[in-house]
Amino acid sequence: MRLFGLTDPGRLRRRNEDAVAVDGEFGLAALADGMGGLPDGDLASREAVETALAWLRAMDDGGHDALARAVLAANARVQALAQARGATMGTTLELLALDGDGRCRLAHVGDSRAYLWRDGALSRLTRDDSLVQELVDRGALTAREAARSAQRNVITRAVGLEAELEPALLRVTLAPDDLLLLCSDGVWDMLDDADIATHLAGAGADLARCAAGLVAAANAAGGADNIAVVLARR
Repeated sequence: MRLFGLTDPGRLRRRNEDAVAVDGEFGLAALADGMGGLPDGDLASREAVETALAWLRAMDDGGHDALARAVLAANARVQALAQARGATMGTTLELLALDGDGRCRLAHVGDSRAYLWRDGALSRLTRDDSLVQELVDRGALTAREAARSAQRNVITRAVGLEAELEPALLRVTLAPDDLLLLCSDGVWDMLDDADIATHLAGAGADLARCAAGLVAAANAAGGADNIAVVLARR
């Protein structure tokens, strides 16, 4: 299994509040997007990915419970920092553990996303923890309306906001030609699924080039937010 991660501040933001951590030796990756409008989003995202990966390196037993506990460890760390600073801090978190033979475990909190490219088709594996997603689920908004909504970046669940946090947990097994993508909204808010699919279709074996292509495309589309990408291929 191969892993590669990349982040970029985008074209309009002075500070990069996205964070990526990849550990090829342990088959681990994490991606986080610090919440805009709250203090120290860059610190929240960085501490979340580093804490989660450190916990998994030390404690991972190969089960889904380990990912959930790693997310809780990251949550406690961000909350402790927020308390020390007298401020509210929060971040999304995507956590990936590769178990061999293409088997992957994922944990998801917030509106960063996981996608699977398989047999020429792109599918989204995660559901956004966001206000517009809830409205879509209730039939109050269409997907097209949600994509244009001024509230599309309002998230309803994040690492650091509450003491109790239950991440969404998923399993996926990658076939030899599959490609797994984790990304922040700096990618999916700038590029539609067809654009993302085009880049993944041409990835080949060079994950670094594919990640750089996604970053460049998001910047070319406006680069309105920080950008973070993690790619995994069997």
